[in-house]
Amino acid sequence: MVRTHGSTAPNMKPFKNAPVLLSGLCLTLAACSGDDSGVATFSPMQTQQAALTSFTPVVTGDWAIYRADEATTGAGTDLDGDTDTDGVVTFAVSLLNGVQHSANLQADEAHLIGSDAWLVVDEAKTGIDHNGVGGAVDVVLMHWVVDSEVDPVYVADVAIGGNLTAVAVDERMYFATPASTGAGTTNLAFVDTTAPATPVVVAGPGGGLDSGRIHGERDGLLLLTFDENTDGDLDGDADGTDSFVLGLLDGTDVAAMVSLTSLGLRNTSAPFDAEILDVAGDGTPDEGWLIAVLVDEAAEGADLNDPALFHANWLPAQCGAAADGDQIDEVLHYLYFGHPTFGTGAVNTGLVGRNKALVVDGEYVATISPEDEQGCDLNQEGLAGDLFARWCEAVDPALGSMGVFPPTAATLMDALVAGPAGGSFGLVKLDGKLVALVDELTDDQDHDGDGAKTSRLLAFVEDLGSDMAWDYDLIDPSLGPKKVRVDWMAAEPEIDRLGVGVSEAQEDLNLNLGCSGVQMKDADKTDQVLGWLHFETAGLVAYGLGFAADPFNNGTTLAGGNIYFRLDEAGDNVDFNGDGDKNDVALSRFALGVASCASFMSTLNGDVGPALFSDNQRGAVFFFDEAMANIDANGDGDKTDDVLRWFRFF
Repeated sequence: MVRTHGSTAPNMKPFKNAPVLLSGLCLTLAACSGDDSGVATFSPMQTQQAALTSFTPVVTGDWAIYRADEATTGAGTDLDGDTDTDGVVTFAVSLLNGVQHSANLQADEAHLIGSDAWLVVDEAKTGIDHNGVGGAVDVVLMHWVVDSEVDPVYVADVAIGGNLTAVAVDERMYFATPASTGAGTTNLAFVDTTAPATPVVVAGPGGGLDSGRIHGERDGLLLLTFDENTDGDLDGDADGTDSFVLGLLDGTDVAAMVSLTSLGLRNTSAPFDAEILDVAGDGTPDEGWLIAVLVDEAAEGADLNDPALFHANWLPAQCGAAADGDQIDEVLHYLYFGHPTFGTGAVNTGLVGRNKALVVDGEYVATISPEDEQGCDLNQEGLAGDLFARWCEAVDPALGSMGVFPPTAATLMDALVAGPAGGSFGLVKLDGKLVALVDELTDDQDHDGDGAKTSRLLAFVEDLGSDMAWDYDLIDPSLGPKKVRVDWMAAEPEIDRLGVGVSEAQEDLNLNLGCSGVQMKDADKTDQVLGWLHFETAGLVAYGLGFAADPFNNGTTLAGGNIYFRLDEAGDNVDFNGDGDKNDVALSRFALGVASCASFMSTLNGDVGPALFSDNQRGAVFFFDEAMANIDANGDGDKTDDVLRWFRFF
């Protein structure tokens, strides 16, 4: 096995910063602290191999798994003992002390539970027939105890093609195999930490289901898809041609069997969401799930948003009652699974959806609805094509579609920004509420009262059952109610906080003023500064830092009591990493909930995605770009690598 210890990165530089959106003071934050092990916390250490950024690191508990590239580690380095220097090798690094272990093979995916790892391996890439059948042509699941110094062992063949090849639920790892084992079974199986190389077949209805794929997982519920072209008619529409019929599996119950629904999805990208329910109100959510999903009209063979299917009050007053007459939309449905009293029948909300299906506070389902597919000018500005947040209460399925009453108030029909940076699509659920990014231009409304219709504004609905309008008054901790204009919004919240990028141009203010609020780092109003949102007693509070974030790749991540982001040297007009230029991207952190300042941690990278990778337990990892820093960080004689760095929270 290959072992190395991480070395310390360049010393972190503390810098001051304001913990409010536009003003305020804070204290200097110590760059790092120590613990009994002698490894400093929040102090980046690094590995010695050249890492591949095309593989997303897997971080669970005390371990992180990444892939190293033999060819770019020095002039070529044999990392797996096979005598060549052109391979890709999977490594695990301890977030306690930096000790590394090599799996001695290339894995396409890695999944971790404690120190047990399951690797998805393409035999054609390793050149080894791991399952001993038919040559090196299969894709297989291998089990590896990362700190055992024993090479991975074969578990089973796996089937690819779903969103997820495997997924962990509690102490079990679920995965799809190529075929079922016969009547009453499916091609889904699981292993667990007590028998990590012994698959258990998941039961199912009928004569055996061979086409199951894992669509996603929420709160222990597995959403699956099955292909009628393989398994025959599954949803009862007698066509046998639907490729993505929704199935459900309680991943928390080892004896559970797959339940099929009557819903057909469009493809593997079909949006979904689910929340586990606390029906008893005892503080323990264990009474089933509420599920939201966009269903494909073509798969159902029906016009699912026909107003005739719903109560007369379902339709907004400005919309006509005529059906759109097509079967090309995706339409929001909800269903309960495992509920103690409600049935499992799916409910059609009639709300045409795009990009998102959300379950909000265990009571409501929501989506982003395009008005052109609904056939109605929802904001009555004379143009079709805008996007809107639409939702309804999820009631007893026994009421069917006649129990669906989405809010229809005109003051809730504010058009969203289409495709804002950050991946949010303009709508996010946060702490049981909805937060939207509204586009004044497409909405043809001056929501902030500045005399123009050019702002992109944050707005929220706190009570989805009673609020009659979007609220644009967020709370600045120093200034009180304030309209907040942003260019970037994170795809989803982390730890009940949502990252945003506040726009200097829209605010018409120079906001990257450091901690004191008076440090003039530049004279422009063209930057984007980091902000984040958190619901508190006063309302939706907007916090922020007086430092420029990468405007299109903010990378906000929350973990270990800190918020991390991509600091833009050019925007901030500061050489934070001391390499003689102001063209780099830096990893920076700010401690939440305390009177403190932010710290520069390391040169980062220009990759698209989160600034770092963490499960909010022991620590985090990130990629360090040697060329950006002009440093040979791993000492292999060049300055062209991406090197994995890691640090501990405690």
